[in-house]
Amino acid sequence: MGRLTRAGLFFAGCFAVLGCGGEVYHHVTGQVLLDGKPLPGATVTLVSTDNRMFSTMSDTGGSFEIKAGKKKGPPAGSYKVIVAKAGTEVEAASGTPPDINSKDYLEMMKKSTEKKKKTDDEVTVPKAYGTVETTPLSANIPEDVPLKLDLKSKAK
Repeated sequence: MGRLTRAGLFFAGCFAVLGCGGEVYHHVTGQVLLDGKPLPGATVTLVSTDNRMFSTMSDTGGSFEIKAGKKKGPPAGSYKVIVAKAGTEVEAASGTPPDINSKDYLEMMKKSTEKKKKTDDEVTVPKAYGTVETTPLSANIPEDVPLKLDLKSKAK
């Protein structure tokens, strides 16, 4: 067997074992509801087990779409889902995940989920949905797509 043939077989074997593209990213869509009604303007954040975050905001019908930069969405895996209503996205612009245990992050999430005086156009999301530790929401990507996030105003 010649050198060229052996080298070709070696690289073919590497591609077969390792794959040639790395992680596969998924386009994530869904709808966020509060007591069965669409929740517009909510920040929806997926937090992976290795603390990578992918975030977006719901539209007037409560629908959302999550992409990862120029990619089509987050990689496959298990995620906790955080929902807040403050208009502040939680995505790390640099691609480096923010430290979800940092004082700044925790303060931002606390402010985004604090109860405010309700007006006709403003709805408050219960605090339970606002942190990784307390949210009851989770998702397995891509199996659970499209996501239906049905929040309850009486969440504990």
